[in-house]
Amino acid sequence: MTQHLRQQQDEAYLQSLKADQEKEKRKKEELKKLQEEEMEKQRKIDEEIQHIEDIKRQKKEAGEALKMELPVDHPDTIHSLSHLYQFVFSHAEAPNNFDIATNFPKRSLPCKTTSKGNPTPPTFMDVGLGKNEMLFVYDLES
Repeated sequence: MTQHLRQQQDEAYLQSLKADQEKEKRKKEELKKLQEEEMEKQRKIDEEIQHIEDIKRQKKEAGEALKMELPVDHPDTIHSLSHLYQFVFSHAEAPNNFDIATNFPKRSLPCKTTSKGNPTPPTFMDVGLGKNEMLFVYDLES
């Protein structure tokens, strides 16, 4: 009888111990999951801050690049649409991702320099822009 009672107590103890160990394991897993989620949130915040800093740096560089242009009446001056893009981009209030378009006929101007389809943007003359043209800047992020 005593041995049977002792065996029941041992079994109850082992079950309780196992339940406590599982509970502790779940707590640790949940804590680890919360820490990972917090680290992921912080990583995303850091990436966003870095992205904003990169854009600020790019805008500053674009503004500085414009200061080094040749005078408008210089014979070697090329009026590239990339300069127009840099001019708009360099302003603090300019959207970070935008498109420049004409009003009539409505068409988007290929201003961005890309490594694929548009390595060197065309000039104002290439796209048919004269001296008096109205252009619109469209915010692509809104």
